[in-house]
Amino acid sequence: MLCLVKNGPGTCLHSSSSLSSQIIPRFRMRIPRSRDWMCNGHPRPRPIGCTGEESVFEWRLQGQEDTSESATSSSSSNMDWRLASVQRDGSNDEDEIPERPHPRWAPELIIMGQLAALRRGDVVRAAAFNMNNSLSGATAYRTLLRQASSHALLTHTAATIQASALPSQRAFVAEVHLTMQHSRLLEGGRRRFLFRLGLDPSGCWRVESQTPF
Repeated sequence: MLCLVKNGPGTCLHSSSSLSSQIIPRFRMRIPRSRDWMCNGHPRPRPIGCTGEESVFEWRLQGQEDTSESATSSSSSNMDWRLASVQRDGSNDEDEIPERPHPRWAPELIIMGQLAALRRGDVVRAAAFNMNNSLSGATAYRTLLRQASSHALLTHTAATIQASALPSQRAFVAEVHLTMQHSRLLEGGRRRFLFRLGLDPSGCWRVESQTPF
C-alpha cells in the first residue's frame, strides 16, 4: 500500500507531476485549481491515460497520528495521511455516453455507447464502435444481431457492467448484464455477455467481440 505522508488530505495532491510518476505509471494527472475537485473532503483527480483516455477517481485518505519523537517535538501537525482506497467515479457516466469512439473515452463508456445505440435501433452507429474485424460494417453487424444468441443486444432495455479486467495495456474484458423486456427469461429477465475490447491505432477503445454466456 502506497503511503502518502503530508500535512493534510489535500496538500499531497497539489504536485501532479510527482504524484503521477509515483502512483500511476504511464499516466498523467489533471488536478483542477478550483476546490470543485474535492468531494466530502476527499480529492477527486482526473488521470489521463497515455492514449488520452480520461476518468475521475475518488481518493480516500485516512489520517493517523504520528507519535514519533521527532513529530512530538515539532510544532507542525502530527497527523500522517495515508491512501486508504482509490475508486473510479462513474456517477456522470450516463451524462457522457459517447456517440462514437474517441481516445478520451474509457472502455466502459465505449460499451455503454454501443449498447445505447442498439437500444435506439441505430445499428449503423453501434457498428462504428466495433474493431475492424468480422463485426465491422453495419451489414455484417446486423447479420450477427439476427442470430438467436446475440439478439438480446438489440432488444434489451438496460445494461450494467458487473465486472471488468484489464489483461494488458491494450486489452479490456467486461461482464455485461442486459435487462430484457420479458421477465420470463432465465435469471430474472437478464442476459449476460462477455465484451472484449482493444485499442485501435488511433488510441480508441473498440469492441472486438460480444460473447453470450
